[in-house]
Amino acid sequence: MPPRGLHRALPIAALATLSVAAACSDGDGDAARDGRISVVTSTTIVADLVEQVGGNAVAVRSVVPEGADVHTFTFAPSDIRDVSDADLVVIVGADLASVEERLAENTSGLVVVLTEGMRLRSFGEKATPEDDDGEGQEAKRRTPGSVDPHFWMDVGLAIEAVERIREGLAALDADNEDAYSERAAGYIEELRTVDGEIAEILARLPPERRSLVTFHDAYGYFATRYGLTILGFVVEGPGEEPSAAAIASLVEDIKARGVPFIFTEPQFSARVVDQVARDTGATIRTLPSGALSEEYPTYVDFLRRIAHSIAD
Repeated sequence: MPPRGLHRALPIAALATLSVAAACSDGDGDAARDGRISVVTSTTIVADLVEQVGGNAVAVRSVVPEGADVHTFTFAPSDIRDVSDADLVVIVGADLASVEERLAENTSGLVVVLTEGMRLRSFGEKATPEDDDGEGQEAKRRTPGSVDPHFWMDVGLAIEAVERIREGLAALDADNEDAYSERAAGYIEELRTVDGEIAEILARLPPERRSLVTFHDAYGYFATRYGLTILGFVVEGPGEEPSAAAIASLVEDIKARGVPFIFTEPQFSARVVDQVARDTGATIRTLPSGALSEEYPTYVDFLRRIAHSIAD
């Protein structure tokens, strides 16, 4: 059977049809025993979004654990079992990582692809609100037209994902549709409040603090939403090594702009970041990118940590 819903959001009519089959499946062991919907997600951020909408009606597990990198994660046998038994699998889509393809291929449950239908940016687009006659490092190094899957860096897109999750849960469990709608509405209001807080925090930054140098190209949506500029990034993607020419160009840009910080990510080695920091005199700070942790256990905490790491 071809993978169901892989990079394709299933229309609501199809979701309703599939809900009968999902309801008849055994599902996750604990969830099946207590009547909850068993949900498997690709990342901890997606898992939190599902929990916020589903509440006590769902049993959620992220295949990629806290602090791990979705790009390099390897399945264990227990992961395959959990995925195959799940009523619902929720993935990012937009070619985020091969682990998501495995999730879609190994489940008989409903698959919801969060980015399907979203207006996503291309990696070739500048992550800046400013007009700039020059071609930035991002535009030079990324393949034009490749899509940025990091939707969770934009609260507006995260709200779209919450609505998609609500639709999927309601299709599987129509009796609780009103409860899912109420929880989704309350959570969306919380996200809008946090969005306003972050905008206020970052609006106070001086010009030299508004240009960001990050470990990899994951913060374009965040920068655009809050009026920041991605000056450059150390590597194009996780697991890749930058060329000497790319590093030299980045160092030159940092010195020219007087950028005081370079932002690394907790799940990646900072060796190249250390080199750039030594060459420029910039201070290294850490930004979360694709996973939750004990320090920021929810998506709201995650967003606030990014804002304060940049602004404080």
